[in-house]
Amino acid sequence: MHKVLFIAAHFPPCEEIGGSIRSEKFIQYLKEFGWSALVVSIGESNEGPSLLDESHQVLRIKSLTPYKKPYEITAYGWALNVWRYLKSFQDCHLIYVSCPPFPQILTSVFFKKRLGKPLVLDFRDAWSLDPYQEGSRFKKFVYKFIFPKIEKWAFSYSDGVILNTPSTLKAYQSHYPEYASKMFLITNGYDEKAFLGLSHLHEQKKGGMSILYCGRFGVGGRKVESLLDGLALTRNELNIKLSIYGNQPENIAGLIREKGLDDCVDCNEQIPHFEALQKMYQHDVLLMYQEESSSEVQPIAGKTFEYIRVGKPVLSIAPPGDNQALIRRYVKIHEIVEDATPENIAKGLQSLYLKWSRGKLNHLNIPDESFSKNYERRELTRKLCALFDSYILKDK
Repeated sequence: MHKVLFIAAHFPPCEEIGGSIRSEKFIQYLKEFGWSALVVSIGESNEGPSLLDESHQVLRIKSLTPYKKPYEITAYGWALNVWRYLKSFQDCHLIYVSCPPFPQILTSVFFKKRLGKPLVLDFRDAWSLDPYQEGSRFKKFVYKFIFPKIEKWAFSYSDGVILNTPSTLKAYQSHYPEYASKMFLITNGYDEKAFLGLSHLHEQKKGGMSILYCGRFGVGGRKVESLLDGLALTRNELNIKLSIYGNQPENIAGLIREKGLDDCVDCNEQIPHFEALQKMYQHDVLLMYQEESSSEVQPIAGKTFEYIRVGKPVLSIAPPGDNQALIRRYVKIHEIVEDATPENIAKGLQSLYLKWSRGKLNHLNIPDESFSKNYERRELTRKLCALFDSYILKDK
């Protein structure tokens, strides 16, 4: 069995559920395709290595800078400490790095140069081409002039670069044509095993149409104002309840009160992933929300694939592109809002509410077989391991 040094800052159990699921699911299925892993992740203290199962170990390493805040600085302190702890490490056939955060890319290149092993970078989100470059002028300067240089340097040493949406792959291949042949698409997806025994939770709630949103506003450019204003336009005619699950910025609760929506919008803390899947079955409509962007890069959250797998109607508020293409292709009952004005959001809500009132949202519509072939986590891990194997063969 081959062994991969699997560097992933966020790995369960951890608070960053969205950022850790991809790594967790890859590890879950790696051994089926002949690979074991030493997972290196961030921890509040130095722990390990400890056994995950009979095939994998996890090593948790503390950041040299304060853990959690500020997030950007913490990642650099962690990447430096990973190098300090593992600079004498030898036991692997390949190095894999999950990003973001991105500073561990620097560490991985040093490992590559010292060990002479293949290096695979997995960009769960774009780095220099991030469509939502929020923050100060200094931060935007760094994104424009510093990160591209580091990114290009890292690509020159890497053997493979994985991007996880079609638009991101296309943008990076266009931006770095000299490295385009190194770049591959492995999307996010869903784990079929996680859905076993959940369909019985499907029900149409009494008292109004229930909508679920899993995720955080205030990051990735996601602003809640248009959504709340759209709800406010319908509150006197539609009986709708929106439930939000995820750690939200402090101002969200204030905005809900300010717009008089306390009775139809409730904010809840982040819940474990399995509980989030259960909630998807217990609501009438699932909300997918992505902020407008002029960038050619469009991220697709892992929950989008889970929304689709559940088979519930989806209200998809997002610009044209990868997300909307998925919803149109695989979700039978959907409302697409590409120009996210409050008025357009209200129209989407009204359309779904009419269907709900007529009993047309009662059934689960499971996507066709091509969805599982393209996006099931085991199949995605098969693609990853095939890529790993190709580099091992070249290395011999």
